[in-house]
Amino acid sequence: EYFPSVVNIKYYHMVIRDRWGEIMYEGENGSWNGYYQGGVVNEGVYAVYVKALDNLGKWHIFHTDLTVMR
Repeated sequence: EYFPSVVNIKYYHMVIRDRWGEIMYEGENGSWNGYYQGGVVNEGVYAVYVKALDNLGKWHIFHTDLTVMR
């Protein structure tokens, strides 16, 4: 299960895409379990984009990659 490690964040929106740009997960204040359309995703690298609102009302944008290994 993957979720961003955040401190002093009251809201975040996360999008995870595969290497072709297809959205594997999109959600708010949640976590991704590694499933897409009812099945486990393939091993590989996925792009993670997070837009977060902190407790002071300031927006932040983060991006990283996530490697799925089984």
